[in-house]
Amino acid sequence: MKSKFTLKGFIFPILGICLITGLLVIIINNLPIKLQQLRWIDYLISALILIIIIWLVFFEINRKMIVIKIENEAITKRNLLNGIYRVKFDECDGYTTAIESTRIGLFEELSIEKGGKKVIIISEKYHLNYQELKKIIDKKLKYLGGAAINYR
Repeated sequence: MKSKFTLKGFIFPILGICLITGLLVIIINNLPIKLQQLRWIDYLISALILIIIIWLVFFEINRKMIVIKIENEAITKRNLLNGIYRVKFDECDGYTTAIESTRIGLFEELSIEKGGKKVIIISEKYHLNYQELKKIIDKKLKYLGGAAINYR
């Protein structure tokens, strides 16, 4: 079974693309840039925008835009930057659940643990078929605790 994205899962990539496109349009319209004429605030704003882009790409999109594929003996996580990570069910300790509170509402997150570390995190907020994925994982792995298990 393969995971499917919710609409919320596409917000950060679309926001990142719009931000990068907007910055490129501003830069192209102001070419050639004379570095001697820039003020200190221009450098500060540029640095802040660069930090926001790096944060969006490396942290938000990399964590949330993941495709989960569950096979008979293993689960595979694929994201944009780190590539493919595959872990066999018999190597895992189990899974935990947690409730994520946002302005939109409450969402459940499922974390698959291996060696005491969370190796794969699946969020109800970003995966349309989260409940189906959770049912399959519940059959294959031991529940280690966290939020109560409730299938809707």
